[in-house]
Amino acid sequence: LKERGLTPGDLEALARFQARLIGESSSASMSLPSASGGAAQTPGGTPLKSDFERTYVDLRVAFANAPDSGNPNQRELMGKRPIWDFLKSPRLVDNLALVVLGVPGSGRSALLQHLTLTLAQGNQSRYDCRAFIPIPMTMSQLVLWEKERQPNLAAGLQALYAKDKELAVPSGWFSHILERADCLLLVDGLDEVPEAQRRAVISFLDKQMTTYPRSR
Repeated sequence: LKERGLTPGDLEALARFQARLIGESSSASMSLPSASGGAAQTPGGTPLKSDFERTYVDLRVAFANAPDSGNPNQRELMGKRPIWDFLKSPRLVDNLALVVLGVPGSGRSALLQHLTLTLAQGNQSRYDCRAFIPIPMTMSQLVLWEKERQPNLAAGLQALYAKDKELAVPSGWFSHILERADCLLLVDGLDEVPEAQRRAVISFLDKQMTTYPRSR
C-alpha cells in the first residue's frame, strides 16, 4: 500500500476503518482489536471468536442455471463452491461484478458479513485469497447517493463517514483507497430496492467499476 502512494495518515485511517468493520461485523466485543493492535486472545494465546464466527456456516455458491459449456470462465467454476473460489479465480478479473442470488433467509447478507470480517481481520490467506479492503454498503445508500447526484462512490462514502469523529477519515481518503488499493465493494439489499429504481442504481455501480478499475 505504501508503494501505491498511500501516506502514513491513510494507513492509520485504514487501521481504524478495519477495526470498525470488525466490531460491526462480529457483533461481539471480544473480537475487537486490542490496544496493542492484535486480536483479543485467551490467556493461552488462542484468538477469541465472536458469536458470528462460531455460528457461521460457509456457504456454497452455484450458478443459478446450467453454465454455458462454451464459456471457459464458467466451465472452470462449475458446481457448488465457496465464494472465495470466485474471488480468487484468474478467470474473473477486473471490471467484473458478482451478483449472489437466493431466496430470503438463504444467507446472502451473512455471506457479505463473513467476507467483511475475514478480510478486515486479514484472515483471507486461510482461503488462499489475496487481500482486499472490504467496503460494505447497502443498496439504500446507493439509491440516496444517486438521488443526491453524488459524483462518485468516493464522494458518497466520504460524506457518509465524515460525520464520524471517532473514525476521523481524512479528506479524500476514500478516493485514495479506491484508486490505489484493492477494494472489494460489498453491496447488500438489491431485492429491497423498488424495481423502478434498480436500473439507475445498477448504472451508478457500473460507472464506479470504470472509475475505480482496481476495485472489485
